[in-house]
Amino acid sequence: MRRSEVKLRKQSDKPPKIPEYIIGCMFPDDNYYTTVSDIEEDYKGLLIEKGVYYAKMWYWLQVLSALPHYFAQKLKWSIVMFKNYIKIAFRNMKRHKGYSTINILGLATGFACTFLIVVFVQRELSYDQFHSKSDRIYRLLNSSRKEPNIQSALSASGYAPRILNDFPEVEETTRFFINVGSADLKYQDESRTVNGFIFADASMLNIFDFPITKGKTDSPLDAPNSLMVTEDTAKIWFRNDNPIGKSITYLRGNLRIPLNITAVLDNIPSNSHIQFNYVVSFPTIKNFMGENALDEFTINNYYTYVLLKEGTDYRRVEEKFPFFITKHFDQERADQFNLHLQPLENIHLNTSIKWDLPTTGNKHYLHIFSGVALFVLLIACINFINLSTARAPLRAREIGIRKVVGSSRWQLLLQLFGESAMTSLTALVIALLGLHVLVHGLAGLIGQNLSFNLINDSNIVIILIGIGILAGILAGIYPAFVLSAYQPVRVLKGSATKGTRGSTLRKALIIIQFSLSMLLIVSMLIVINQINFMKNTPLGFDKEQVILVSLSGSVKQNFGVFRKKLLDQSDIQNVALTVVPGRVRTRSAYNWPGRDGDEEERNFYTMFVDPRTIPTLGMEIIEGRNFSEKVQTDVTRAYILNETAVKAIGWEKAVGKPFRVWDEETGQVIGVVKDFHFNSLHNLIEPLVLKIKPEWTWNAAVRVSAAGVSKALQKIQEAWRELETEIPIKYKFLDSDFDRHYHSEERLGKLFGIFTGLAIFIACLGLLGLASFSTQQRFKEIGIRKVLGASFRDIFTLFVKEFSRLVLYSLLIATPVTYWLMASWLGDYAYRIRIGIFPFIAGAVIILTVASLTVSSQIFRAACANPADIIRYE
Repeated sequence: MRRSEVKLRKQSDKPPKIPEYIIGCMFPDDNYYTTVSDIEEDYKGLLIEKGVYYAKMWYWLQVLSALPHYFAQKLKWSIVMFKNYIKIAFRNMKRHKGYSTINILGLATGFACTFLIVVFVQRELSYDQFHSKSDRIYRLLNSSRKEPNIQSALSASGYAPRILNDFPEVEETTRFFINVGSADLKYQDESRTVNGFIFADASMLNIFDFPITKGKTDSPLDAPNSLMVTEDTAKIWFRNDNPIGKSITYLRGNLRIPLNITAVLDNIPSNSHIQFNYVVSFPTIKNFMGENALDEFTINNYYTYVLLKEGTDYRRVEEKFPFFITKHFDQERADQFNLHLQPLENIHLNTSIKWDLPTTGNKHYLHIFSGVALFVLLIACINFINLSTARAPLRAREIGIRKVVGSSRWQLLLQLFGESAMTSLTALVIALLGLHVLVHGLAGLIGQNLSFNLINDSNIVIILIGIGILAGILAGIYPAFVLSAYQPVRVLKGSATKGTRGSTLRKALIIIQFSLSMLLIVSMLIVINQINFMKNTPLGFDKEQVILVSLSGSVKQNFGVFRKKLLDQSDIQNVALTVVPGRVRTRSAYNWPGRDGDEEERNFYTMFVDPRTIPTLGMEIIEGRNFSEKVQTDVTRAYILNETAVKAIGWEKAVGKPFRVWDEETGQVIGVVKDFHFNSLHNLIEPLVLKIKPEWTWNAAVRVSAAGVSKALQKIQEAWRELETEIPIKYKFLDSDFDRHYHSEERLGKLFGIFTGLAIFIACLGLLGLASFSTQQRFKEIGIRKVLGASFRDIFTLFVKEFSRLVLYSLLIATPVTYWLMASWLGDYAYRIRIGIFPFIAGAVIILTVASLTVSSQIFRAACANPADIIRYE
């Protein structure tokens, strides 16, 4: 026989490798050799008698027939072991109630805080995703070519029909007039001031998914004076009656516009950036804005939306806008502005757009809160790791005995992971059950409509459960490996638990906890300081003791009589018909002779006032004069500029200079007002023009004495009722109205305070557990020190020194990180505080105080114990 044939024969004598490997997996350790030897002996006999192919088939059959029994036994004993692990975990939790309570409470609090932020972030990211065509919906923006980075959400009414006609890529367009916001409505004898009152094209339902539940489903907004209301709104007005066909009167100035209800919409989802309760047909605007209101380019008062055809790249449409502008405008006007498209998904979290809707969020805050959620969860996991490793010496003997009687490290890991999983799942259930209440509390705190339901929000629940399980696994990995690594011989000799490695790790983790807590505390203090700075910085006008009254048509028509009635009350010092700071939104184009003789043009903010505005609001004229009721031309041809406008134009002396609105006759500058903050401190003071235009002014500013506010309000209401019988009075205070600009920062401060408090609470729970174990382990040392003459103060100082050192290390770590983060946050504000040393010192003092108070109870118990009892116990 040739050598190659012999070699081939020897290879065929061996059993198949795959089933042999399967046998090795089924029968590990010593059983493998016994089982394989028996099967191989039979295999060789069959190989000689029946041949190689029969023998291999028999070998495969033996292995495959054994698999069902193997898996059944594996499943049976896995269930038995799992029950055993659960039983042991429950026993350990029951035996160490205090430890288990601290661990579960800490994890549950961390999970709840994290889940709460996840729900909030998920809601913010879900805005407008419920629209089936959301990926094809865009909003029209415009910008000045001189300031291309400043884009406005408002556009003129004439763009929508022309874009639909000129662009084959556009499937539909629609317009919203939302500036009204609130309105006075009357049904039969009942009058109400309502919010969420808008006007829209009938095509809005072809673009957005706002389902109709009752009434006309085919173009319910085609006819003028048509009205759609939401389900909740219909119940408010008509209870259970059918609202279709009923008429509500819109009271606007002296107009009485009947609105016929044609349809009822489902309630608008809270994650829609367009919020409304009433939608009036767009042609109705002509009743109060003129016949040309639906097709003009002079007033940017509308929000225009575009639906592109499927497969269209919106950037290709934007490239055609310059040609579109040139087609519909003369060259001079076309060179002044440009148009853009903003994707629907990019609207809610984009804070860079001027004149955006008030539902706009802030993506920076999402990053902040996501970081806070991670920090709090990390603090909770560190607690779990610290407490588990601190208890390792107490369980070392148990682990050693288990290894002696035959437990493998893998089995010990499964047991320890089971205990971690039990703790984590218990905390997870508590957090999920409490999340519903917490979400409603957060919604009330931040003034938003948040909701959470374990059944309806199954997608979020799956994410939250995944986060909880992952956090539990990660937190349990290190303690499990530490405990399972103990050597039985060293454990039983009592030397396995000695050393500083575990103590060093716990200290490092405590430093991380303190650093994260310090970061949150210092950040909260800086946010609060910035809020106080913005609310208390001198604004250049006096916002205190000023009442704003929204005027109806009847009161405005008789404003002179209304003012005279108010000034008869001695507590009312002045009354002005004016737009007030914080409500200045209009920008107009102004012209003046340039240095080369040609007219120059710039867009400036415009504040419509009357001659009493400046003294009523406490502003200061630094050049020229105020408007005068005795000078007739002041109404049409006089302007007052702020200092920034004068500097922007380049004048040294402004009084007497020719000046005009772009579509009016030339007038002149009669005065210069000292710069004041007519918008929030988020922005620098910009150029501003004060101009008399009573037809565009619908607010009265009433200055009252500090001691006579209640009497003044009573007088205002009496004068109102004498002139207006249908519409209830609406008033507010200027200081609170101006401070509304800082509501987002105030909400941020409140949330920071809550989450910082929770983070400190979680850290203190862990610190309490560690202090308890630390004092138990050092009972003998404390007793000996007391025998040698140590006082309670000495022992307390000994323990506090250790924590003080850790606080100092955490301060060194947290300071540069916190400074960088908060400097970045403050960079968004034109006027901001300087980050001093005080917040960091205060943060360290708070951490040290809380840590000392937390551990003091355990130290006090150990220090007050009888030394003889301690030493005898040891």
